[in-house]
Amino acid sequence: MKLKLSMQQILFVVAIPLMAALVISVIVAGTEMNSVRQESEVVFYEHLYTISSDLINADRDFYQAMLAATKYHNAISNGESALSVSGKTDDYKENVQQTLEGVQNVAALARQDADIWTGTKAEGSDATFESLYNEFESNFAEWQAAFDVENNKGDWYTFNALFEKIRGNISTMSDITEA
Repeated sequence: MKLKLSMQQILFVVAIPLMAALVISVIVAGTEMNSVRQESEVVFYEHLYTISSDLINADRDFYQAMLAATKYHNAISNGESALSVSGKTDDYKENVQQTLEGVQNVAALARQDADIWTGTKAEGSDATFESLYNEFESNFAEWQAAFDVENNKGDWYTFNALFEKIRGNISTMSDITEA
């Protein structure tokens, strides 16, 4: 027994499964896109935003530490007694600690993503987030050792020069995060 189907019926029989396959593929693609969106949201809006905002805060704290050190240094240099300015180093100490902790927290977050930590290089150089962080740690320790703010002793010129280097480290880490 032979079935005789018209061209219209043949097209209808073929079109139904194709339409069903199309609907299923749209649903599957939509589900995949939603999954990718959620993953991207975690990476871009939570992870990178946290790193970026923490670097901005660390940068601000570092400026405040330097400002406090400069105010204290100038007060002592202008003849104010150590007793009259004794509480002014508290701002310096607090902001130094906040800067160090902030950048260390950022490094811990950046280490979780190889693209940020070692995969992305600073524009115009071979510096990675990892190398900048290592340089930051070295420069920061040298900066703290260069001048004893509380006792107003040490190399004030080196202290200021290292401030600029450390600022560059933080700024370039921010640039990598933005890239």
